[in-house]
Amino acid sequence: MSVNARFWVREFTRFGNTDNVQVKLSPKTRSGKDDNVDWSKYTPSGEITMSLTTEGAQQWFEERIGKDVAITFADVED
Repeated sequence: MSVNARFWVREFTRFGNTDNVQVKLSPKTRSGKDDNVDWSKYTPSGEITMSLTTEGAQQWFEERIGKDVAITFADVED
């Protein structure tokens, strides 16, 4: 079983001349679309904060500032 969640990329902060950036994602709780009504009433509050040092991951999130992304929480196979 897995849980799917909708978040949006809220912040992208580059720290000076370092290779480190910080990304903050917030749960998507509402929008003007009717398809958000059913799941948004069960969306928790909070945020996900990540530090990224790889250029590919940084670029992916930077291109999505203000946009919705899907996150899947699933068990890890050992």
